[in-house]
Amino acid sequence: MKNFPKKFSLNIFGQKTPVKVTKELPDHLAGIYRIREKDILISEGQTKDDAIMTMLHELTHAVFRRAGLSQSVEHDLEEVIAEQMSIAIHENFNLSLKKRR
Repeated sequence: MKNFPKKFSLNIFGQKTPVKVTKELPDHLAGIYRIREKDILISEGQTKDDAIMTMLHELTHAVFRRAGLSQSVEHDLEEVIAEQMSIAIHENFNLSLKKRR
């Protein structure tokens, strides 16, 4: 996964959310937002664009949790929203991750 950092963090409504690229996810998962750990894992074998899409998808899940929306939205609908938001953002913005000190 060239030009995609192995570890970084995102700020979600003032909460630091670690993101880690890993080999540890099952083959059927590109990424996951872990509720208890409040982190995002991204599967290592993706292209940079796919990793960005996965990050955006999981970021949407994290926003839903942080904003309390998951309590009032069915999981299947949340999945559709997360996927569509990741596509819309990726199609409209040239994203790159800032280096933070």
